[in-house]
Amino acid sequence: MNAQGLPEELQAPELEWSGERFIPGMPGVIVLEHLHRYAVAQNYAGGLCVLDIASGEGYGTSILAAVAHSAIGVDISPDAVKHAQLTYQAPNLEYRNGSCAAIPVESASIDLVVSFETIEHHDQHEAMMREIKRVLKPDGLLLISSPNKLEYSDVPGYDNPYHVKELYLDEFQQLLNQHFTHTALYGQRVLTASATVPMGSCDMAFKHFYDVRLPAAFDAQLHRPLYFLAFAGDVPLPDMGATLYEDFGTLDEPALQSSSFSAERTQSKLYMHHVGQTGYSEKDVLARPILLGGGKQNVKFTFQNRVAEIDHLRLDVTECPAVIRMESMRLLDAIGKTTWEWDGDTTIFRNMGEIQIHKLDDSSNEITLIATGGDPRFDFDLSPEVIQNIDVNWQLEIVLTPQKLSADEVNLDLSNQVGAGFLKITTLLNDKLSADEISLDLSNQVGTEFLKITTLLNEKTHLIEHKIDNELSYIHNDLMQEIKDLREKNTLLMQHLTEKEKILGIVKGHWSWRWVQKKIGL
Repeated sequence: MNAQGLPEELQAPELEWSGERFIPGMPGVIVLEHLHRYAVAQNYAGGLCVLDIASGEGYGTSILAAVAHSAIGVDISPDAVKHAQLTYQAPNLEYRNGSCAAIPVESASIDLVVSFETIEHHDQHEAMMREIKRVLKPDGLLLISSPNKLEYSDVPGYDNPYHVKELYLDEFQQLLNQHFTHTALYGQRVLTASATVPMGSCDMAFKHFYDVRLPAAFDAQLHRPLYFLAFAGDVPLPDMGATLYEDFGTLDEPALQSSSFSAERTQSKLYMHHVGQTGYSEKDVLARPILLGGGKQNVKFTFQNRVAEIDHLRLDVTECPAVIRMESMRLLDAIGKTTWEWDGDTTIFRNMGEIQIHKLDDSSNEITLIATGGDPRFDFDLSPEVIQNIDVNWQLEIVLTPQKLSADEVNLDLSNQVGAGFLKITTLLNDKLSADEISLDLSNQVGTEFLKITTLLNEKTHLIEHKIDNELSYIHNDLMQEIKDLREKNTLLMQHLTEKEKILGIVKGHWSWRWVQKKIGL
């Protein structure tokens, strides 16, 4: 029984955000991305038999059921299906367990198939298309989305550990064209933008202005779409046009100005070092997505194999400069029982690179991590007993709140004006972390807080001095090499000149002898 007196079989399983699926209540632009797609789908679902493939938490299928004749959500996760069945209920709504390559739906029974952010999670694309064609009625339509591999992964250098096979535009288009007579592609991206829309019905041409510094810089379609959205079918397709989604209920005006709206994706990586191994390897790494500016997050790394050979762990907490508040860290066994919990001792962090660790309140386990580069990392100095107990399906759980630092914020002014440096750093930290996360006493600059900030300044100064020493060493080595190269070139040049002089002497001797022969009549 739960607190409300419901038996266990009637309790919806709690679905935690792991980065694999969207869950209502999550912060950031992902809300707009997902709700916009379902708003578009709902516009075409009225009175139809609708199938939502990879329905996940179930919210989207419920949105479609509000206007559809019937709505079926199919997902490969039994927990997600059970959660949806107990959370969203309506006479015309149901959820089934199944995969996109074997859809548990009768042939030729569906008017509209919807599949959002599904295709990149597997590599059975052809089988998925065949199944969609099987369940669709002859005049049925498919509305499907896919990340744009170029803008989603290539440009930012992002690797989503849950994505198996992402597609470029031509690959996505080719896949649809192989199975459907008609296709129409659209781009999607969340923007901080201003819209101008005709007041009345008209045939509207679309222009996306993207840079005021470039006169008339615009695209006739969405500039650099992050996702593709496509209609496909064997009958003429509806013209979706350009759509705009604004959700007052989920992201109000203050939220649009908050850091969560501009959250950026990155990832944390847990490297596992094995007995006899030299260094850390990308083959032995667990990666989990995090949102910079996305609020508090529960990041879980699940150990899967070769656990008996692990002897060290390293955490690359992010992949860019950031301020990170770490609240807790613990090891959970396969049934979720805590086997080890961090007590706030910062001495367990060793071999730190491009990261500084600060504990501003001795009464709490919380620490602030300041990542100053693109590869912030540290080793965990855990006892052999803790490491050796790790088993398959155990998890390292870290609760953290990450916020990105810009290049200007990382390159702090470390001049002799300590007062200015102090104010700049304290302002930075107070901007990046909320009042309950860190409180710096700016009225007492000679007190404890000032000492903490000056310690940070000294550490930063030491890092810069070390970098300058390295650069000077490189310059000195380069100059010495250039001098050596010049000397070698000079030696070769002198040898070359000597050879030329010898040839010239021979030539001169030859012509002098010819002149003598001519004079004496030989």
